[in-house]
Amino acid sequence: MVETIESLDFELEIGQGHGREYPVNVLESPAGQAQGTLHFPFSQQLLERHLEELQVAQLHPAGSRGEEPSGQEPAAQNFGRMLFDALFADEVGILYDSSRHQAAEQGKVLRLKVRIEAPELANLPWEFLYDSHLGEYVCLSHATPLARYVEHPEPTQPRAVTPPPRSLGIVAAPRGSTLAALERDKGCLEEASQHLQSLELVAVEWVEGGTWSDLQQAFECKDWHAVHYVGEGGLDTGEGFVVLADGDDDGQSDRLSATRLSRLLASRTSLQLVWLSPAQGARDDGRDRFSSTATHLVQQGIPAVLTMQYGLSERVTEAFIEAFYAALAASMP
Repeated sequence: MVETIESLDFELEIGQGHGREYPVNVLESPAGQAQGTLHFPFSQQLLERHLEELQVAQLHPAGSRGEEPSGQEPAAQNFGRMLFDALFADEVGILYDSSRHQAAEQGKVLRLKVRIEAPELANLPWEFLYDSHLGEYVCLSHATPLARYVEHPEPTQPRAVTPPPRSLGIVAAPRGSTLAALERDKGCLEEASQHLQSLELVAVEWVEGGTWSDLQQAFECKDWHAVHYVGEGGLDTGEGFVVLADGDDDGQSDRLSATRLSRLLASRTSLQLVWLSPAQGARDDGRDRFSSTATHLVQQGIPAVLTMQYGLSERVTEAFIEAFYAALAASMP
């Protein structure tokens, strides 16, 4: 039986700012509450340069574990350190350190719940926060998982899942994609989760076909704990969408709005997670394709949505899938 990992919350909110100063409020933590000010450390020109360097680092990482950091790694650490030092300054930083120590003493993890009201900051990769005192990225430490939160009128509560967690996979072709490209995407997920599936720690099944009707039928047949969508997405007239096949043989596609998708998914009481992942053809251009759709799904009651802000190499994608499903199987928070 897998032991559930318990966590304490460090809930932090970054409000609307003026110039390069933003109010920071610690709404909840084991050590109490605090207020502070985030002095944003980057000019627009410097920020754009850092973000370009980060994109290169994601697409061209070091070859394998144990290698020296890639040429872009110092740039990533420097960017994350500057963000961390600006966010966890003064009283907020003291509260964070105290909360982290209290969680450790209780044998629990400290989950960082970050709410960002300023849209110009919400688009930044806060997952790169780097604690130079510990010499580690915050979210790479098992002791400090990080998740973004959005406002929701009725907060959802995680439900107990009887192992193994069941994931429904769907691969939908962006226009111009080939069957071989789709098979590579499907094979990537299958290979990364194969060992866990053989041990019956997770179960991954696939939608037969990639249409709206196929997706509906899959939900009528069985309860799912997670949905892993691989395909194309974007923003159209202010609303996010994902791309499905239209069911014809002419290679056309069907844009499924975030509203229509949420109507199908939000009513499924067993569903805990939706994973929106770019297809091979969309993985390496660095565009954040799913953030609007992800936000809408959470606001409509999906407990958690995972999406990628940057393009990733195939090797990194496979490694992340394997690590994530292993964490899922271990009932990590």
